Amino acid sequence: MPVDPLVDKPLKPCKCGSNEFIPEKDVLDTWATSSLTPDIAIELFKDKKIFKKLKRIARKSALTYKAKEKSIIILEDFTFDAPKTKSFVELLNNFELHDKKVLLVLGGLDKNVYLSSRNLPKTKVIKASDINTYDILNANSLIIAESSLAEIERIHTAN
Repeated sequence: MPVDPLVDKPLKPCKCGSNEFIPEKDVLDTWATSSLTPDIAIELFKDKKIFKKLKRIARKSALTYKAKEKSIIILEDFTFDAPKTKSFVELLNNFELHDKKVLLVLGGLDKNVYLSSRNLPKTKVIKASDINTYDILNANSLIIAESSLAEIERIHTAN
């Protein structure tokens, strides 16, 4: 179990030779004050079913956060005739996102869209089945293709 510096005394003296133990009053000790101790946290991550639920809740929370920020754009399904970065830059310019980190979520893998965005350092294109909490929170804006909405909903309603 975690050590509470306000109650527990050290087992051996300090390297400096002092036998006094005076806990610091103004330092927040996360182990002592946390409601989720390390022992409990380790058990949560061992249980795959609970871990899956935690990941799903985190994704849902991240999407909710982005929705409250009005950082989500729902777009009709589209494709490019040829893989040209210029086409993707025009898409970003239409939404005034050319200088921001953008996550584009597609229903399925579209090779031309992926290749068009590959040269842009602040953009990432993923399939809806590969969406994760880090990518959602790392992006300033999300562009979600209409066909990916069903897949995202399926992921969040799965048991």
